[in-house]
Amino acid sequence: YATNLMEGAGLAGMAVLGGKKGKPDIRYEKPGARGFDPGFDKRVLEQERLKNLKIGIEDTDTTKIPTVNLSDYVNHPFITTMTDRTPARRILRSVNDTELRHPLQLSTGEDFMFDKSIDPEAVWANNKGATSAINNRAMQLSDETGYPTIIAPMRMAPSSADFSTNLTDLMGDVASQNLTNKVAKNIDKQISEFIPNWPGLKSERSFDILHKAGGNARKKVLQILDRDARNYGGLGIGEGRLALAHPEQINIPNNMQIQKIGMLSGGTKPIDNKAFPYGLLGEGVGRLDRTHGAFELHPELAARTVQKGATGPVNIQNPHPNDAYNMRLGVKSGILTEELLRSLGYN
Repeated sequence: YATNLMEGAGLAGMAVLGGKKGKPDIRYEKPGARGFDPGFDKRVLEQERLKNLKIGIEDTDTTKIPTVNLSDYVNHPFITTMTDRTPARRILRSVNDTELRHPLQLSTGEDFMFDKSIDPEAVWANNKGATSAINNRAMQLSDETGYPTIIAPMRMAPSSADFSTNLTDLMGDVASQNLTNKVAKNIDKQISEFIPNWPGLKSERSFDILHKAGGNARKKVLQILDRDARNYGGLGIGEGRLALAHPEQINIPNNMQIQKIGMLSGGTKPIDNKAFPYGLLGEGVGRLDRTHGAFELHPELAARTVQKGATGPVNIQNPHPNDAYNMRLGVKSGILTEELLRSLGYN
């Protein structure tokens, strides 16, 4: 079996460990070996750790995603929505020299649209309120136009991985195995101040409690683990984000790119996805033959910046954080008119 990483090979340097009967085929990668978006972690002293990060992954679906042309969907309405940079259709099994006690089935990111292992009827997932709002708008648009509504996820910053349960699961798993009891006790004391029923990092119950704790509490846990565990056997938050990143999205422009689309069929349902438990019904369509920044699809929003103290249009290729935040508010929608498609370069 190949056990050494081939430095510089392919996208990030990788090797494959062939699975024995009954065991998974695990591929080892160094995702930061060929550079990465500084948004994963801007701290100077963390850069070498990210460059040397090694992950072991198992692909659960290698079906090729078809390439499509957006001009084939003229007059279709569309909704843009947020997506983190996590790669669905894979399981994260190890980080550096630590084999995860609870391998992470990655179930967020734009490839969720093509992952039928979670729920074959769901094309997208979020919390109950968000899925309901998107579905209501999609049905309204489809009634008005006579065409089904496209869902177009826009890639967010590397820190977008902080929101779901994946990152606390990962950093908590590594810390629970590698920290001394003394270091873990100090961390447990801090967490118990805002999660009263906290059983301790090394308890199996900690995973379920973190899933139910809410985003604000998980964010505090991430900050504590990053500060107090990363130099004692735990992961820094940048390492965690990079371990969860889609290999195609490790070093991309921060312009809220759209590259993959799905089609909504109408309706929502609870799904078995601990990160986002409600699904929008529909199916994945494909990978666009060219990427577009979200503001290119919304010229009405691009026409004027909301950046404080500034005037003029939005910087489409590098939107100011205020403009990016504005794009994320509510349910943003439009129609793929011939005029809009021409402005995107389609004849």
